[in-house]
This record gives sequence, structure tokens and C-alpha cells, in this order.
Amino acid sequence: MSLFLFSNQITTNELLKYAKIWSKQGLKLYKTQKYNEALDLFARAISTNPQYASAYSYKGLTLAKLKQYDEALNCFDKAIALNPANANYFNNKGITLFEMNRFEESIQCFDAALKIDSSKELFFYNKGNSLFKMNRFEDAIDQFSKAITLKPDHYTAFNNKGN
Repeated sequence: MSLFLFSNQITTNELLKYAKIWSKQGLKLYKTQKYNEALDLFARAISTNPQYASAYSYKGLTLAKLKQYDEALNCFDKAIALNPANANYFNNKGITLFEMNRFEESIQCFDAALKIDSSKELFFYNKGNSLFKMNRFEDAIDQFSKAITLKPDHYTAFNNKGN
């Protein structure tokens, strides 16, 4: 006689798979500006797998679109805690701080992103915008120039550099 035990447990890989599915569906809603519905799916992804850093970042982006900045920052902090090697999480937090007129803190985030990945012109561009808002024009021009060096057709950086 053979005894079989059946388990209702779902593996960690399966939980991650489901969290990614919820997040992917949430991103589709985010792109169509259905932010409240997207939030529900990102929350579902997080409850499915609380270790899935991207779901926190997506939720943070969505909250920022809804101008719920403090909650967005909490999400970015959680994403960064789970995956501190992802430069985009620092950039997203920096953008949110910029929207809150917290320019010095946003620069710290952009610096952290650049420390991880200095190949993205967007990080230089965003840092330049924060420096510009702080009336640090020469420093801002330097950042816009770096963005243009990495992406010569970055027209907004050209425009901001000229202002």
C-alpha cells in the first residue's frame, strides 16, 4: 500500500509567476491611464509575492500619477530595499521627490541611480532638471551635456541646456 501526500502549497517560483502576471495586467491598465484599476492589480501582485520588487515600483509609479506622493515614496523605498541594484527604482523615487519640490533629495536619488548605471541619459537629464530648479545652472548644464553625449538626439536636454 502506498501513501501519497498532496500539498496545497504553491512554490516560490509559481508565486513569482502569478505576481508577474498581475503586474503585467496592471501595466496595461497604467498605460491606458486606468490608475485605480492598475493599483488593484499591483496590490494583488504584492499580496501574491511580497518579495517582488517590481510590483512595488509599478505601484509607486501609479500612486505618483494620482499625486499620492508619500505613498509612492513608500513603495519605491520597499522596491529599493528588496532590490537595491535596480537603478530605475532610485530614478523613480527621484522623479517623485522632484514632483514634491524636494530637489536636493531627488538629486541624491539620481546620484544613486547613476552610481549603479551611468549609461542612461535619463538619469543625467533628471538630475539636471533638479539642479536647474535649485538655480544651479552650470551644474544643470553639465548634466544635460552628459545626457546629450549619451543620446545625441535628446532634444529636451538640448532645449533645457539652452535655457
